[in-house]
Amino acid sequence: MGLSFSLVAQTSDPSKLSIRIDGQEVSFNPKSPLELSADYHEIVFLFPEKYTYEYRLENVENQWKKTDFSQVRYTNLDGGRYQFHGKILLKNVVLKEYLIPLNIKENFWEKWWFWLFVGLFFSLFVGSTLYFWFLYDFRQRMKTEQIRQRIAADLHDEVGANLSSITFLVESMRKRLNGSHENVKDLLERISSNSTESATLINDTIWALNPAYDSFDKLLERIKSFASGLFSANDIAFTIENNLSQSQFELSIEQRRNLYHIIKESINNIVKHASATKVFLRINEDENGIKISIEDNGVGFCTKTEYEGNGMKNYKIRALGEEIKVNLSSEKNVGTKVEVVLLTKNH
Repeated sequence: MGLSFSLVAQTSDPSKLSIRIDGQEVSFNPKSPLELSADYHEIVFLFPEKYTYEYRLENVENQWKKTDFSQVRYTNLDGGRYQFHGKILLKNVVLKEYLIPLNIKENFWEKWWFWLFVGLFFSLFVGSTLYFWFLYDFRQRMKTEQIRQRIAADLHDEVGANLSSITFLVESMRKRLNGSHENVKDLLERISSNSTESATLINDTIWALNPAYDSFDKLLERIKSFASGLFSANDIAFTIENNLSQSQFELSIEQRRNLYHIIKESINNIVKHASATKVFLRINEDENGIKISIEDNGVGFCTKTEYEGNGMKNYKIRALGEEIKVNLSSEKNVGTKVEVVLLTKNH
C-alpha cells in the first residue's frame, strides 16, 4: 500500500470533496460505501485547496495526519472494509468533515477459508510425511529383525551342529585310544578345547543376534547363568544383587553384546587369575545411567605393572566410547573391582 500527496486545482468551496479511482472521478454517497473490485487500484481524495487538512483511513492509519497538500493517494489496498475520515480546517477551525466508507473485494488468498485450506493441506502433508517415514522405519526394523533371526537360525542349525559333531567325534576317538598315543591325545585335547570354545562363541553370537533378548533383564539372566555355572565349578561363592527400580528397557545389539563380553571377561579373569573364594556382582542406578560392579576377594594385582595383562585392553576395546565406561581398581592381597557404567542418561 502506497501513500502520497500532491496539489491539484480545485474549487475553494469547503463542501466539495472529489474522489478519483484509477484516474477517473467518481460520484459517491456518504451513506453508501464505494464498492471496488479486488484488482489493483489507485484511490485519490481531492480536497478544495488553500486550506489545512486532517485525514485518517481506518484499518490503515491509527492517528490523524495533518497536511497542507490537498491530495491524498492510496494504492494497492488489501481487500476489506475501510472508512476515510477527512477534515478541512481554517486557522484550526473545522469547516467541514467527511466520512466515506469503502468496500474492496477480497482476493481469494485473503479469504479465511483459503488459509484454513492451506493449514489443512500443510498438516496433511506433514502428517503423511511422518506416517510414511514411520512406516518405512517400521519396515526397516522388521527387515533387520528378520535378518537377525535368520542369521541366528543359520548359525544354530549349521555351524553349531557341525561344532557339536566335531566335539562328539573327538570324544569318541579319545575313548578308543590307549595310553601309547599321548601325542595324538594331546592333539585331540586341543581340538576338543578349540571346538568347545568355538561352540561357546557361536552360542554367544546367536544370543546377541536374537531380538528376543534385547532387554536388560535378559542380559542379567545370561550373566547370572554363565557366572553361576563357572563359579560353582571352581568352588567360588557367587552373590548377585540387583538394585534397579526397573530393568525392563531395551538395549541395542552393540550395547548388549559388549556389556556381556566385558562382564564375561571379568568373570573369566577371576577364575583364571584371582584365586578368589567370593565374588559379588552388583547392579545399581548411577547418575548417568546403570553401574555394574564385579568385585572379588582374590590376590589382586598392581594395576600399573599388570594393567594390560589382566584384561583391561579387552575392556577398552569392548567399551563403546559414548555409551559404556569401564573402570578397574585392584590391590594386592585385597581383591579386584571392575565397574562398568552403561550411559543411558543425557545421551
